[in-house]
Amino acid sequence: MNIFLKFRSPTHDKAYAQDFVLQFRKRCRMCLLNFVFYMISFLIVTLTDRGSGNIAPKISYAFRLSGFLTVIIIAYCLERRWKKPKKYMHIVNAFLDVLIFLVMFTYYPLITGVSISVFGEVGVFFLQFSNGYLVANSLSLLGNWWIRVFAIIAQYVFFIVFILLREEIIAPLIATQLFNVIICSCWVYLNEKYERLNFLEKRKDYENFEALKKIFDDVSQGIAIIDRIDYSNFYQNHSVNEIFDSEVSIDWKRLFPQIKVRKINPNIELGCKSRVFNITDPEETPVIIFL
Repeated sequence: MNIFLKFRSPTHDKAYAQDFVLQFRKRCRMCLLNFVFYMISFLIVTLTDRGSGNIAPKISYAFRLSGFLTVIIIAYCLERRWKKPKKYMHIVNAFLDVLIFLVMFTYYPLITGVSISVFGEVGVFFLQFSNGYLVANSLSLLGNWWIRVFAIIAQYVFFIVFILLREEIIAPLIATQLFNVIICSCWVYLNEKYERLNFLEKRKDYENFEALKKIFDDVSQGIAIIDRIDYSNFYQNHSVNEIFDSEVSIDWKRLFPQIKVRKINPNIELGCKSRVFNITDPEETPVIIFL
């Protein structure tokens, strides 16, 4: 994996992209939740803001509602009607990310929200902290990590322009904005990097397991991996079906009580030896040797 978080192996990149469909569905549900939240907020603002003459908050909520509704409709149509979504999933994700970014972008001070002049210091701090927490968590709606970084940079550049135009004391504000841009971008980058490294570790285990399965498939002895709790079948090679003369899945739960173990190699400590028989048992006794 290079510095741009691009997998060196095309097979890893293709395998990582298979998760996009699930992530796509998750984002659809999250956008639906945001749509419901903004609908409730829009109704509250409409019912409580009477006679103020400020329509900017209503325009802002209406814009976000329209944007989320558009995302939901597009996502629903693609999920239900598109026959081959995986082929163009990168393009679809990038398009939806840009659309969600435009919806979640804060256009203040071009579009002002609720006036903070009516609140005290505690009220202003609480209001801004709540909005900041909501915006920060809204980054999870963006699927591509580089669009998340771009969204952070674009938002802070937008703020810095108006700081330069409207504020008199700009040095501490600019320093704070630059620090936030750097630290937030690094957080997004490192989070994505270690998620991909975790994927590579799991992929390595999967590839090793697939290599073992390929080896076991060429073995003439029957090999099966069974869960000891619910007897679910993790793996069995073709020789198992030939041994038990079965073309369908074997009922291991019914079969295991009939098994008599003649030999265990290597010699391991057993909690119960009630079904382990001595190797001097008659040869006609049906047994299974565990190696």
